[in-house]
Amino acid sequence: MATYRFKEGYGMPAPRRANQAPFSRHIDIPDMIANQPLTDTDGAAATLPSTGFAAADILQVFLVPEGFQLYNVGASVITAEGGACTGDIGIITAAQNHLASGAADNLVGTLNLNSAVVQPMLVGDTLGGTAYMGTVFITNGEISLTFNTAATAVAVFDLWVTGWFVATKPSLWP
Repeated sequence: MATYRFKEGYGMPAPRRANQAPFSRHIDIPDMIANQPLTDTDGAAATLPSTGFAAADILQVFLVPEGFQLYNVGASVITAEGGACTGDIGIITAAQNHLASGAADNLVGTLNLNSAVVQPMLVGDTLGGTAYMGTVFITNGEISLTFNTAATAVAVFDLWVTGWFVATKPSLWP
């Protein structure tokens, strides 16, 4: 298992249009294999093998600021893998969200990268039906993609996160 980050960083790009998801990223694994845009968690260059990501590899996709309420996570698969390829989108460190438990780990429990379709998921559904309307980050945190299978060399997809900034304490108010 390896953990990867993007060399140029990850997080909330600016500027964004009002109707655009605050977090979105285009992930092109064949391009990643060819151009090696990744680092490890210490910032050292990381080489993605020609087979792509391995099972249990983690790609840190978004850096999320404290006070962000995450509502929806989704994916649009542009090029299907062509073999069994799934992943989980989640918050790896439970202390980052208001639940302070592992409940928010699987924001999208089984992202299917072998089907060229749009896959939106309401986080409220994932966290227990109508019990929650998402999760609030109580510290700066991250949203990561954990690959469940090793067949990842062909997949091309977009990930997005919707929500809003709620500024949960006076130190975060403008």
